[in-house]
This record gives sequence, C-alpha cells and structure tokens, in this order.
Amino acid sequence: MLRKSPPRRWWLGLFAALAAPLLFGAGPEYAGCGSGPEVAPTGTPLPAGEVECAADGDCPSSCADVRCIAGECVEVGPMVDADGDGVAPPPCGGDCDDTRSDVAEGFPELCDGLDNNCNMLVDDGAPPTDSNFTLNFGDPTSVVLPFGDRFLVTTATRGAIFGVPVTIGGETATPIELLRLVSGAAFTRVRGAGADDGRVLLVAQVDDRALRYVVIRPDGDGLEVVAGPADLTHDLRDISALDIIAFDGEWAVGVDGERGISLGRERVVWTDLTAAPLVRISTMDALPSFAIATDGTHLVVPDTEDGLHFFLPTGAEVAGFTVPGISIARHPLASSRGRVVALLTDGIGFALRIAYVDVMGGPDETYDLPGSPTGEVSVHSTTGTVYVSWVGAVTTVTERLLPNLVTPAGAPLILEAPAGVGVDAVSVADGPRADAVGGGTTAGRASLTVVGACGR
Repeated sequence: MLRKSPPRRWWLGLFAALAAPLLFGAGPEYAGCGSGPEVAPTGTPLPAGEVECAADGDCPSSCADVRCIAGECVEVGPMVDADGDGVAPPPCGGDCDDTRSDVAEGFPELCDGLDNNCNMLVDDGAPPTDSNFTLNFGDPTSVVLPFGDRFLVTTATRGAIFGVPVTIGGETATPIELLRLVSGAAFTRVRGAGADDGRVLLVAQVDDRALRYVVIRPDGDGLEVVAGPADLTHDLRDISALDIIAFDGEWAVGVDGERGISLGRERVVWTDLTAAPLVRISTMDALPSFAIATDGTHLVVPDTEDGLHFFLPTGAEVAGFTVPGISIARHPLASSRGRVVALLTDGIGFALRIAYVDVMGGPDETYDLPGSPTGEVSVHSTTGTVYVSWVGAVTTVTERLLPNLVTPAGAPLILEAPAGVGVDAVSVADGPRADAVGGGTTAGRASLTVVGACGR
C-alpha cells in the first residue's frame, strides 16, 4: 500500500514564510509607519509566527501587508500604495485619497479643485492660475455655463443636448442630458446664463424657429431641473440671433427674427419665460450683430447698426441714442459692473476700442485694443474682466477700481483647437472661483480656458 506524501500546500506555506522576509525585505518608508513598514502603528513588532489564523483577516492590522500562511501571520511586503505617491492611506499614513498621486499629507496645494495636502480645505493658499484645456467632446454650438464651483460645458447631437460638468482643474464628469427632441428637427444654436442664486437658464434654437428652454441648478454630482423643458412662445420666423443675460434676479432672453414676408424684422426680449415679451422693437435692417446687456438697472437692446434703447424692468423706455461704430461685432455689447460695454470700430475696421455707455449716452472711457482682429468679433464680461474674442484668440482687459481707467491685463488667451479648426460660439461664464472662456469646434471638441482660478 502506497503511503501518501504530505500535502504540498504545507511545504509551499513554509517556504513562503521563510522566504518572504528575504524576498520582500523591509520595503520603502511610508508616512505614519514609525521606523519602517515592519513596525505596526503602535510601535510594536508584528506578531509573525505568534498568532494562529485561518484567513488573512485574522491577522492584526499593521502598516505592512500581513498574510495568513500555514496558520501563521507573516509579513510579506509593505502596505500597498495604490497611487504610487509614497504615502500610505490611514491609519498608516496621511494619504486621504489613495487613487490620486497628487494628493497626500504634506503635498503642495494646487489650484485644481482638490484638497492636495489633505488638510480638509480645497485650494487653500494655491496661487492664481490660468489653465487651458481641450475637451474631447463638443460641437460648434457648445457653450460654457457657471455650475456651482464647477462649469458646465454643453455638447449636442442632432436631437439632444448634454451638459458635462468640468472642474477648474479640467476634470470632467459624466454627461447629463439637458434637452431632447422627439421630432426630426435639430438644435442649431445654444445660449445660457446663470442667476445669482445658482440657477442656470439654457435656451436652444431648433432649426430656424422654435426655442426650447430648461432651468437647472447643481445638485451634488448631478443637477435639479427647476423649470421646463418647455417651448418659449413667439411669432417670429427665421431667427438669426439669440442672446441671454442675467437681469433683475432672473434673465432676459433676446432674439432677432423676421416678422413675416415684407414686414421687416423684430428684436424681441423676454424677462418672464411664461409671459409675453417685455420688449418688441421693429427694424427693417438685417443686422449682422445682436446682443442685449444691462447696466444693473436698465435693459439695453439695439435696434439698428448703432442704435441703443434703454428700458426699465417694467418695459418702459427711458432713453435711446446712437453709438457710431458699434456694428462691427457679432456680439457687440456686454454688461459690466453697472455699465454697458460696447465694442466699437474706427469705421474702416483697422482699430477696435472698448467704450462704456450709460443711460446718458456715450461712448465714454474708451480703451484702444492693440492689433487688428480677424474673423467674427465678440465682447463678453464677468464680474471684473472684459473679454474681446475673435477666431482663435481672446484678449483680456481687466477693469481697475480707479475711476476713469481701463488697463490691459496680460497676454491674449488662446483657445486651443485642432490644427486648422476655428473655435466657434465663444462664451464666457462668471463662476464663484474663476472665469471660464469656452467654445466648440467642428472637430468634435470643445476648448476651455479657466482664468484666474484661486485668485478670488
């Protein structure tokens, strides 16, 4: 009768128990592990060979990787450092996020929306920075919107619009559906703006006429739909321009469109999405530019190439005058700290200047922009900065708190795009922690520049 040999598992376990310290050694030092990974958090030696066990979970916790081998707890290596930054997670170290190599106790704080040094404060003490990101999604209608402490960048298919949350460090989250069409129509233009209470209004043009809107606000990692989706009722056709601004605690939505055959055009502005328009201005001109703005009290609407009208929130008009040279821009007006910013030309297209306009007239306090722009020009504004954009670049002009003074602020911001592809539909979002300048491209990407992050 043959005698059975001892199980090989016992010999393998014994070999592992004897060879592990030789093979693995003490390993690298890890923060919080005393004099090395062979020392437990209490400072006492590991009980290798002294504690009986049936599974790894029976072995005492320590800063090292302790396994149950042949019934004994044996140290086989240092604790796993999942992100490779040399700092172990608690209780053995100060790595509060062991999935990121740029986060651990003692690390420098970066301006990226993260708690890099694990002190439970985000971006504290991080220096202000400008960052440019090329996002792997987008289309020519893409716009950037404020979205809590992040930004929301839109991307559209033929029948749906999605919003992608993006941090100030350029990290993107899962796209969230904002609007969807049930017919064979397609979205052709997207605009949006944020209100002071964190709500965001998004309006999308469907083919050449219909306008569909939704009001949202951030809710954790997702969003809450506050109003809509619904249609904005109007009687215009062939809508050629759409603009949205924050106004009087809500929004103003302006469009330029045809009234009908031989009836000219109208510029229509809503301040209540469910009511009749507040303003209707007739014009026979098919203008290349359109934008609405506010000085904090009045709603400002252009009607001709250089004509401006000032309205109260009640809809009563209080002033109207012309500002020569205003028609050069695709988006010629912006709202800035209780004044209206107009982008003007010298009349022959060789020089551009920013001018402030108020209810008493203008232009006033002009600033000549250096160089000559190419392509379609737009002006936008946030709490403290005016952005003038044209194809491929954005020049920044920052307001200073001294009266009657406007000064340049740094080199142009370049919106990145694939070679040979221009950035379309430039938009600017005024967030609580930074500005964001964005635009979509025909190459299925979006460009995003986060300006002055951590400087507020």
